[in-house]
Amino acid sequence: MLFRSISLSQQGKIFECFYRGDGARNPVGNGAGLGLSIVKTLVEGMAGSTQVYSKLGQGSVFTIKFPVKN
Repeated sequence: MLFRSISLSQQGKIFECFYRGDGARNPVGNGAGLGLSIVKTLVEGMAGSTQVYSKLGQGSVFTIKFPVKN
């Protein structure tokens, strides 16, 4: 899967329900803006966290962390 670069101003919004990035970045344009908000809700419900690191022109990395229970 190809992850495109996400501007710093959009990185704070991409996990919000129904948020869709710049239409020019998504040529298909058929997303509802729910995917990442669902991921964040589920991960946080299990005491985890989500993060995105993006560098313009190089792509994005999404990280999901869960606590280790002994």
